[in-house]
Amino acid sequence: MQYDVIVLGLGGVGSSAAYHLAKAGRRVLGLEQFSCAHSKGSSHGETRAIRKAYFEHPSYVPLLHSSYAAWRELEELSGSQLLFEQGLLEIGPPQGVLIKGLREACQQHQLELQDVSRNEFRKRFPNFLLPSGSEAVFEPDGGFLLVEDCVRCFCEGAKDLGAELRFNSAVSGWRVREGKVEVACGGEIVRAERLVVAAGAWSNELLCDLGFEIRILRKHLHWYRVPQGMFAGNLSSPVFFYDTPDGFYYGFPSLEFGDF
Repeated sequence: MQYDVIVLGLGGVGSSAAYHLAKAGRRVLGLEQFSCAHSKGSSHGETRAIRKAYFEHPSYVPLLHSSYAAWRELEELSGSQLLFEQGLLEIGPPQGVLIKGLREACQQHQLELQDVSRNEFRKRFPNFLLPSGSEAVFEPDGGFLLVEDCVRCFCEGAKDLGAELRFNSAVSGWRVREGKVEVACGGEIVRAERLVVAAGAWSNELLCDLGFEIRILRKHLHWYRVPQGMFAGNLSSPVFFYDTPDGFYYGFPSLEFGDF
């Protein structure tokens, strides 16, 4: 079969690409070397933070407006809640990268950002610390996504729209021949007009012939035991983000005791 697009990797990015391409009427083949929503890639785990006020640069904000709308559309399609707007508590020096960037993004795009005084902080967020020299703001639109559920919903949605998804199908190589893309997978050559590479940490193996290298970074995740219910989602504990002299740190409410 001749495909319009082949997508290599069906994690958070690849599954979304497969879904949206199929939605646009393209003939899609998705190839994934592991199972759906597996534990070996960057989309593994329960949660990922989502926010509209991007401190990195205000130009991200219009993309986030579109992203929130797209997540709600996928929720309606799948019948599953994926996005939880628990709010995002952000703490850092007033002139630091985080707080300064947040204020700039919110000012340019009229986003709600609540200043939290020290007295209010102690009452409203008793389980958190506000370091000396830092200030706190709260973004009501912030929250988290159930990331592995998102991947599953994208894959199911793509298949419902006619995409062909093959799991446990490792790709050994690809090339362009006579204006078409040829991909070697499981002893078979599959062909398409276009190729999307969303292979995460395996991208260098697939893109090495293009003459550049992607730097792969590992983010360390830690789980801490806390008193039952202390940071439970059903108590409206927010996602949190700290700008500290030692780096950025963020975390999530405990879902174990929440209503999720």
